Amino acid sequence: MKGKDGASVMIKVATCQMCSNGTPEQNLEKMVRMTEQAARENIDLIMFPEYAYYSPADLADSQKHMEDQSGRLVTTFRELAAKYKINIVPGSFSEKVGDEAKPYNGTVFIDRKGEIIGSYRKMHLCVMMGYDEGEYVNAGDKLVVVDTDFGKVGLMICYDFRFPEHARSLVLEGADLIVIPFEFAPGNILPMRTSHWDILTRATALQNMTYVMAANQFGKIHNDYLMGMSRIVDPWGTVISESSAVEGPAYAYLDFAYQEEVRAKVAGLANRRPELYKL
Repeated sequence: MKGKDGASVMIKVATCQMCSNGTPEQNLEKMVRMTEQAARENIDLIMFPEYAYYSPADLADSQKHMEDQSGRLVTTFRELAAKYKINIVPGSFSEKVGDEAKPYNGTVFIDRKGEIIGSYRKMHLCVMMGYDEGEYVNAGDKLVVVDTDFGKVGLMICYDFRFPEHARSLVLEGADLIVIPFEFAPGNILPMRTSHWDILTRATALQNMTYVMAANQFGKIHNDYLMGMSRIVDPWGTVISESSAVEGPAYAYLDFAYQEEVRAKVAGLANRRPELYKL
């Protein structure tokens, strides 16, 4: 991938691991501090976890705290993006859309000018192991690839990453990077799902030969203990950045010339035979 001047693109990015077990005001204050900290590192893109602003417990809680894209969360990050000249994905939030009774689990991509240039609503709601996200969230119905100043970014949210067709579709639409906010717990059954996290984040990157940024919550929220392990994975499936057991930003450089090299050598996209596949 080439930049507008024809040169190969390399960018610096940050995943912000955190625990949103406070009020929306407390969580937002934490997010702002992390953004200002990361901005001092001359980053190009920063992202936060799923429900970083506030993690709802049920429908009533979700409705109480839902906001549209003109609300406090998105407005704050539009101002920060413009102030620090960085791209921001402020995690996901309970997004109010029109007069619909239930919100969406939505996120936005904000560019360096503070403009919303992409909006995604979680397509695959988590209905598994006795849990039904659909009780308090509407499902989105559109794939989203955002055209940014450094390349194309595909947006997913948490449970979406269990569906390989989703990530592959984003890459076929031109995504150079997939960004995934998470609220991923290790689970209360054996074997623990930390293995799923490791395999699926790396497999998403490796099978699609694309960079993947995965920001997860860390700490106790409601009855779950979120495991953290926020990470950035390169197109060879190698973890190039991973958060330890702390809140805060972790950094990595994404070298899109290297990504082009991997795609050319492995040829996993060029050698596809879609006429034989059943989706």
